[in-house]
Amino acid sequence: MKMFNWNRNNNMNNNILIVVFLILNIFIHGTIEIHAIENEGCSWKDPETGKVYDISSLTNTNVGEEYMFTGGEFIYKANICGRVTSKCNADIPPGSTPVAFAYQKNQVFGDICIASLGDLMSAATWSTFREKNGKKGFQIHYTGGSGGCPPPAPPSRSVTYKFICDHSARDKALLINAEEQSSCQYTLQFKTALACRSFKRFSVTGFFLFLFFFSMCIYCFVEASENIQKGATGANIVPHRDAIFLFFELVMEGITFTKEILMSVYNKIKTGNSYGYESVPQTDSRTGKSRKEAAVKMPKNVKSTAKKYGSDTNL
Repeated sequence: MKMFNWNRNNNMNNNILIVVFLILNIFIHGTIEIHAIENEGCSWKDPETGKVYDISSLTNTNVGEEYMFTGGEFIYKANICGRVTSKCNADIPPGSTPVAFAYQKNQVFGDICIASLGDLMSAATWSTFREKNGKKGFQIHYTGGSGGCPPPAPPSRSVTYKFICDHSARDKALLINAEEQSSCQYTLQFKTALACRSFKRFSVTGFFLFLFFFSMCIYCFVEASENIQKGATGANIVPHRDAIFLFFELVMEGITFTKEILMSVYNKIKTGNSYGYESVPQTDSRTGKSRKEAAVKMPKNVKSTAKKYGSDTNL
């Protein structure tokens, strides 16, 4: 029976080690991936607040899984920090990496791609915004889309991705609006929690705190199971019960001792002594005066004699 319990505990400890190893493995690989994507321009640090906005997790890599929005007679398909996967036969600048396409609805020939709206490899401009209606977040402006725009518009199309703060869209983005605000200049609006200033996608400190408390919970569970197998009941099931009680007793003693010291310091400041009462001047019962005032003034020769021989001052 003891051998069976030992094997069972050994298996449980091995499982705990495997889980910890897997968590550490995910942490290491996730960190490497994040740093690799940052070099591709998928993150930006706000110089005013110091917050890092990272959109690498919003990229769609599978064909046909673009972000899509239908507005009026146009359909917009886009990708975030990646090339849009749909096909387009429009005039696309050679060597460019389109981030979004605009399609025109056609009942006869189907949706016709009319232009690419921006190039991922262009000098993208990042910034934050706060609108009058309370919406806030950050935005990216891409240039280098399809050309052919009539003056006074720029010669090539551009698109602005506006990421609006929405705590409900955690680790994802929703394309809620797309429009051509002016000739050949487009705006695509996304809702995502990554645009919130208080959102933290990953925290090394939080990870290790989680790992610590998770390990403590597993340890307490194993120890409590062993105590139950030994026949413990009630509060005796708690692992290291005596040590925990001793710890709290020491804490209470420390609080009491600190309180006594503070009270002593307070009394000393208030009354001049550490006992909490003021000194009362002693008086002579016969004269009613203090002993200092009732002291008899003696001649100098008597004082010197009394001091020399130690005789009483009443001599």
